[in-house]
Amino acid sequence: MSACNYGALALLLSHATHAAVAEQFAGGFELRYEQLLPRRAEQIYLGFVRIGSWWDLSQTYTGKADGLRLKLGPGGCFCEHGKHFYVRHLELVFAEKYRRLVFTGGLGPLQSMAVNGVLSVTITPGAEASTLQWTYRVSGGDPAKMSALAKPVDSLIQGQFERFVRYLQPAGE
Repeated sequence: MSACNYGALALLLSHATHAAVAEQFAGGFELRYEQLLPRRAEQIYLGFVRIGSWWDLSQTYTGKADGLRLKLGPGGCFCEHGKHFYVRHLELVFAEKYRRLVFTGGLGPLQSMAVNGVLSVTITPGAEASTLQWTYRVSGGDPAKMSALAKPVDSLIQGQFERFVRYLQPAGE
């Protein structure tokens, strides 16, 4: 990619879409984040799998990256292991190599609530860049509680999305 193309791409990246709380409805909400990245779909996918390299460690039980795992394949999960505990943060229910990952489960305080959460990570390849989109849809809870939780959960998920995007940025940009 030429220096001119990198400049145009940098301008495009500065205008990325961050829809955040895209929808609120009785008993739930949907969060959506999107970013065009100067990376091949394979690089984004493999970067996501290295979740311990970019996940905010303050949002873990151990505070350590070595306890985080993202296992692909049947029965896969985003899990965390500590000395005396195990946490299944999300369960992998669909994987299309280099294109899409779908997880179910509640992150943070949602884990102990009787709600359904679906995190979809979609990568759309382009000629010189790929589009990354995360959608996290949560439903099934008390409408009053879910309405109050939309913004704090958005803050958490958007923070993780932004950390992942920074992790994928080429060095020196």
